[in-house]
Amino acid sequence: MNIPKENFSEWYNEIIKEAKLCDLRYNLKGFVVIPPNAAQVMKIMYRIYEEALEKKGHKPTYFPALIPERNLKAESEHVAGFVPEVFWVTKAGTADLEEPMAMRPTSETAMYPMFALWINGKSDLPLKIYQSCQVWRHETKATKPFIRTREFYWIEAHDVFATEEEALMQVREDMETTEEILHQRFGIPFIFFKRPQWDKFAGAVDTYAADTLMPDGKTLQLPSTHMLGQNFSKAFNVRYMNEDGSYTFGWQTCYGPAISRIYAALFSMHGDNKGLVYPFEMAPVQVIIIPIMKKDTEAEVRKKVEELKQRYPTTQALTLPVLWLAQEQFGYISEETMKYVATLLNVPFGHVLGVVSFYTMFHRKRVGKHHIEVCTNVSCMLRGSAEIAKRLERKLGIQMGETSQDNKWTLSEVECMGSCGSAPMVAIGEEYYENLSVDKLDK
Repeated sequence: MNIPKENFSEWYNEIIKEAKLCDLRYNLKGFVVIPPNAAQVMKIMYRIYEEALEKKGHKPTYFPALIPERNLKAESEHVAGFVPEVFWVTKAGTADLEEPMAMRPTSETAMYPMFALWINGKSDLPLKIYQSCQVWRHETKATKPFIRTREFYWIEAHDVFATEEEALMQVREDMETTEEILHQRFGIPFIFFKRPQWDKFAGAVDTYAADTLMPDGKTLQLPSTHMLGQNFSKAFNVRYMNEDGSYTFGWQTCYGPAISRIYAALFSMHGDNKGLVYPFEMAPVQVIIIPIMKKDTEAEVRKKVEELKQRYPTTQALTLPVLWLAQEQFGYISEETMKYVATLLNVPFGHVLGVVSFYTMFHRKRVGKHHIEVCTNVSCMLRGSAEIAKRLERKLGIQMGETSQDNKWTLSEVECMGSCGSAPMVAIGEEYYENLSVDKLDK
């Protein structure tokens, strides 16, 4: 990292770029692409949170991303809080829709009409569900990747209970879940605060939110849990029948851990001046074995690279012979070796990967002392290479693509070795054996 963490805002932007956590080049303001480096970690975070919710009685569900306008307007305080941020779908093809549909900013107004159909008697309670999804809000403030975007990734849990006491117990359970996951598993410290009425969730009775301090001293809100009381159940007729035939409106709560925002806190808390750091459990790659050359060998290889530079017009043209040198040293080409070659030659990693993927002479994993390659292209196949391959599998006790347990033999299938006139052909190391047959193989 070229920027110290003390300059947090610049450090944050730099680590997103250098660690390839987010690609900002998507041509729609406020929307970003989350590549594998970040998505893999977020997937782990989702799994941990989902397991915790299910352990406490929540069941998974999926609701549509579109919400009818009439649903969104059913709870007056809620609609006043969210309508300014809503993305609206108003056309299907070139035709205007009869009713505009909102891209889900949150799912209360999508779920609760269904709750009214699902809940009839007290035996249907408690109802505890969650969904992992995306939500869309037209943020008008300055956006910042993972922290404030117009599309973010979260989990939302929604619950209905027969009594107020049960609903308040769920709010406390949500707080306990936040402690178990955010603090104990993700290593993110926080404090729960009861929000003032002007800052509560639109439509809620009370909101309790977990706030953490980012490295620059600014507060970042993480999961929040909301006591909805009966505000939404009355708006959407979510009620249950009592033993005497009368009806009582349900008591509701909702809980929203925003995974993408929590991810921002995760790498911000644990990263340092050297770059990206994750808690061990969060890291998608936990161990990397890096081939290291001896000092005298490295000097010799660098000397050979300098000699090769004189023979090739561009550094990209050098890629193939330098990779061959690397394979001679380590026996195979690992991802770390490809990155080293890309840095050494100052060429894109994708170019190096393309060369390794195209040429069958490069091995992506460690091979045995004796590497046998059987050509199975058309010419060789027509002249018996399939029978030769089967005989080798039986003799060595391994299948194609496998290495023997003593690491003496590796058996591979290759496309073409450029010797179709003398098919079928097998290579053992750098030695070619042409015009083979099963009988010659046995000899």
